[in-house]
Amino acid sequence: MTPYADTSFYGSLLEFSSNPRTAEAKAWMSANTEPIILSRLNEMEIRTVLHRCETYKTLPRAKILKAWAAFENLVARKVLVLHNEATADEIYDEAKQVLKDASKESGKSLDVMHLAYARRYQADTILTFDKQQNKLAGHIGLTVPMPV
Repeated sequence: MTPYADTSFYGSLLEFSSNPRTAEAKAWMSANTEPIILSRLNEMEIRTVLHRCETYKTLPRAKILKAWAAFENLVARKVLVLHNEATADEIYDEAKQVLKDASKESGKSLDVMHLAYARRYQADTILTFDKQQNKLAGHIGLTVPMPV
């Protein structure tokens, strides 16, 4: 299994959002040893969410720093493996193919981009708690182990 995760999974895992799915994300991590593919899109979304939490003071600074440290720790331990060799054009072309392959389903732009990254880096599994992305992923042949 080669998993790729979206921000709904990372938000639950890193606990930077009040999310009832934290236990599921942590249980999946405990039960699986495969590294998770991490894209620059993932990294930017995590940075943006934490920045927004700090800007609008929706989380205490200590919790924001703890979440970022946990993220960096997962990268340092190679639990999350950053892939960044794809060009914007390659990801864009893959995103167009995702839409074509999922002809009977549609999704938000960032959902499509996440699935494009997943396919570009040969992931066969998507870790998401997003209902629409879950459906879209199933239409393009990715396994979705998290029920939504």
